[in-house]
Amino acid sequence: MGTSFIPALLAIKPQPGNLTVVVTGLLLVFLILILLTLIITLQGKFFDALEAKKKAKSAPAPSAPAPSAPAAGGNVSAAAVLPAPGAVAPEIVAVIAAAVASVEQGGFAIRSIKPVSRTAQAGGRKAWGQAGVQSNTAPF
Repeated sequence: MGTSFIPALLAIKPQPGNLTVVVTGLLLVFLILILLTLIITLQGKFFDALEAKKKAKSAPAPSAPAPSAPAAGGNVSAAAVLPAPGAVAPEIVAVIAAAVASVEQGGFAIRSIKPVSRTAQAGGRKAWGQAGVQSNTAPF
């Protein structure tokens, strides 16, 4: 007598249909992806703001160095000559020239060396980041 309700329970279909499972799964995946995108974006803005504050505190107001007086004979030594603002230091030019000479193994001429601002670079990436993007997105 106690088993008469079992066929009635088996007639109930407790499982959702296939379409319901697919739609629920897709919605859940895309909602989680959107949530992760928002979290990562907010985290990036937060750390950019912290870095900007750190740079603002550590960088005092720029002051122009006082020009050094010439020696008694009137000659200015090469060490006393300061490079122009925005110019590349002679040591850096020497290192770049040595690197080009080791790669080229022959005649070459360096016409100019200019610092590149971060905004002028492709996509706002540094050189190694841009090289990685190019190597990973190059056609087969």
